[in-house]
Amino acid sequence: MTIGANDLAIWPAAVNAALLGADRTSLTLPAPDGTLGAACAGLTRDEPDPATLLLRVAAAATVYRRCGWRPARMADPAPETCPPDPRPLCSPGAVGLLRRILRGEHESLLGEWLALAARHGVRAPSDALRDLLDLGRREPGLRSLILAAGGTRATWLAGFNDEWSYAIAGASLDALVATFETGPGPARLAALRQLRLVDAERARAELEKSWAQESPADRAGFVAAFVHGLTPEDEPFLERALDDRRKEVRQQAAALLTRLPTSALVGRMVERATGLLSLGRTSMLKRTRIEVGLPAAADAVLVRDGVEAKPPAGIGERAWWLAQIIAAVPPATWTAAWSLAPNAVLRAADDNEWREPVVAGWLSATERHRDAAWAAALWENERMARVDPRWGAPPPERVFTSVASAEQIDTMLRSAIGAGRDVLRGSHPALAAILEWPEQWSDALAGAVARRLKEYAGVDRVPLTAEFGLRALLERCAHAVPVPAVGAFLEGWPEHVDVWPTWAPTIDSLTSVLRFRSDLHRAFDE
Repeated sequence: MTIGANDLAIWPAAVNAALLGADRTSLTLPAPDGTLGAACAGLTRDEPDPATLLLRVAAAATVYRRCGWRPARMADPAPETCPPDPRPLCSPGAVGLLRRILRGEHESLLGEWLALAARHGVRAPSDALRDLLDLGRREPGLRSLILAAGGTRATWLAGFNDEWSYAIAGASLDALVATFETGPGPARLAALRQLRLVDAERARAELEKSWAQESPADRAGFVAAFVHGLTPEDEPFLERALDDRRKEVRQQAAALLTRLPTSALVGRMVERATGLLSLGRTSMLKRTRIEVGLPAAADAVLVRDGVEAKPPAGIGERAWWLAQIIAAVPPATWTAAWSLAPNAVLRAADDNEWREPVVAGWLSATERHRDAAWAAALWENERMARVDPRWGAPPPERVFTSVASAEQIDTMLRSAIGAGRDVLRGSHPALAAILEWPEQWSDALAGAVARRLKEYAGVDRVPLTAEFGLRALLERCAHAVPVPAVGAFLEGWPEHVDVWPTWAPTIDSLTSVLRFRSDLHRAFDE
């Protein structure tokens, strides 16, 4: 190839003509004295259209400029190769359904897709990992499932994007420790949480080594991570954290220590609470009742143990302190001390002027210490167990559905649905409980719900327009109904009744989700 001096002027001339416009100026080329000039002369000979002439010259000049160029070399070393993932790829049907979900179709079913992948021991397609990792950044609750489905490919890919730092550590003990020691902030917290699940003692030891150097904000997050794999062996570290300068650190440590029934903090709270509550009898009817005293002050020792001194508006200070003290005491303390069943203890607090702070404390304590007997009693005495939301206690349906066994919850919900006509409407506690319960229903419970819903639409002719509870229940059905029971919701609806137009759009949406879920399960069974 011959390079002439005029060849170097052809590209600037073409750029100038393009900027001015072929219809406003003509492209003038220098006399050809090299290979490019000769090529352009041949390309433009007898070409009357200025735009075509310009494009031909530009194309030739572009190729000419690129000839002989060497690709740039990166100063950084090449990344390590992604470790292999021995698991098989999920079935083509499952891949197709995942792509539909990621495009926005039934997005709420992504968690179920990921759970099915984990259950069947298969991995997600590699070209979906970027979207999955992005979703994990926005939805922390999906992260463990995304990492399980993505495997080593997801962990490897996360190293190229700081926004995916939560996924860098993977699941091996050594990788988690290394990430906690040297990773960026979010990745360190994610690694510590995972390390607590893998080896709680090792996680605590690693944090204790770096504790003095950690920032106050990071210390609060790291202490909160101890909820994963919490054991009595964590108590000395958490007890020291009660003296931290940062309020959030002290609060997190106290909240965790109250979950340990044998901790010194719980012992201190039991001593305080048993000095404030006692069992007595009414003077006239000789009925058992609880006598209540109030704490005298929220001193520094009480505040150190996690009691918030300032109450919400409308709540008395001393009653607020009482509720928090009782919330830290295992509920079995009272049944053992007074030789009464939980139902009897609850009835003894009814009609007491301090019922709300006492019951609020019991609600929080039952959820915190996961006492199934007390959870059932609070549910059976739901009327007197409901307190003002300002106390910050969980409602009885949440306590019951988070603590009792799945079999007990399912049985009691089916019994409630069969016992009353309007139990799934309005503000009925059975409706609140079934909406609160996050687990999938049994076939029998799903059938009972389907029959009752069809009665509301058909026999009772209830318009769905203002039934917010029913609408919420139908949305819950889409994810709570087990696949073998899907048929009960796909057919048999009273489409002939005059109120059906108010039901039809919601039922169509419900059946669409249920059919998609059925397809999901079939795809993973291929």
